[in-house]
Amino acid sequence: MKHVLFAVLVLFTLTTGCRKIYPDGPAIKQVRNVSGFDKIEAGISGNIRFIQGPVSKVEVEAAENIQSYIITEVKGNKLIMKTQPNVNIRGGSVNIYITNPTLTGATLAGSGNIQFDSEIAANTLELKLSGSGNISMPALSANTLFSSITGSGNLSINGGTVTKQEILITGHGDYETRQMQSEESKINLTGSGSAKLWANSKLEVTITGSGDVWYLGSPTINTSITGSGKVRKL
Repeated sequence: MKHVLFAVLVLFTLTTGCRKIYPDGPAIKQVRNVSGFDKIEAGISGNIRFIQGPVSKVEVEAAENIQSYIITEVKGNKLIMKTQPNVNIRGGSVNIYITNPTLTGATLAGSGNIQFDSEIAANTLELKLSGSGNISMPALSANTLFSSITGSGNLSINGGTVTKQEILITGHGDYETRQMQSEESKINLTGSGSAKLWANSKLEVTITGSGDVWYLGSPTINTSITGSGKVRKL
């Protein structure tokens, strides 16, 4: 009985220990002293705006009284954006503006959005979406693109060229890159999300879920379909 009571008390503490913070006053911009990263990871309910530029700079725009609860730190080569543990920011808006010369990866794990405001150039780029927010990019120039969607958010790239792209969709978000040309595309779709892409030479599709793959181009197509999804030409 004592063990049960202790477990209940622990559970109560964990579920009620989150501190609610309400923004107060106008938003201000605060420059953060962080550098030496080429990957970004957002686990915050806010909007991330990224520009590939010559100088590294990170600015957080939010109400002054919540600035100290928004963490921006570099671990290894990754810029991590999150709120302090056991803190729930209620209402208001958080905008984080990032400029950096290079980018090799971006991860969105929260309900916010990552918006790229410039074309991205990279040798290899990895995009991971596991939250309910969206990742959008105007154009990409890369040798290899790795993308994964395990949440309900959408990932879109609206132009550019890549030599090869590999996509994994296990959630029900959508992948939209039909305006970005690729030579080779490989996709594994086990969820209910759909993909629209452009492949010129080779398209390899594995579907075990209910989502469809739509394609542009005239590639050689190899398929393995055990789910209800289909491969369709746009």
